[in-house]
Amino acid sequence: MNINPDKVKELVLLFSELDDDYQKELMGKAYELSLKQSQKNLIKKENKKFKSEKEYKEEIEKRSNERAKESLDLLQIFDKIDDEGKAQLAIVLDKLSNGDLTRKTDIEIKINSKKFL
Repeated sequence: MNINPDKVKELVLLFSELDDDYQKELMGKAYELSLKQSQKNLIKKENKKFKSEKEYKEEIEKRSNERAKESLDLLQIFDKIDDEGKAQLAIVLDKLSNGDLTRKTDIEIKINSKKFL
């Protein structure tokens, strides 16, 4: 996790100035970038080489789109499973992810505002 407090503060302030529609749009973009980052990290782990920066970015985009489609397909299947099956699946996924599925990271953001006359 890469947290720069100054950037987080700036992002929160910018986000708070947006209306609901733009906040929703920004969150969508953030999820898209998060997916791309995970694919970028996987490519880096694979030590895969590319002929150009364009080819590298195209691979990230391609993999991200594939994962997004797979995720949507999985959600459609997940919706058809009963509650007990969902619980069993969550347990298996948690074990496969070394507990990352049920690990919670708390980030606290405190914003103070003072008016000076």
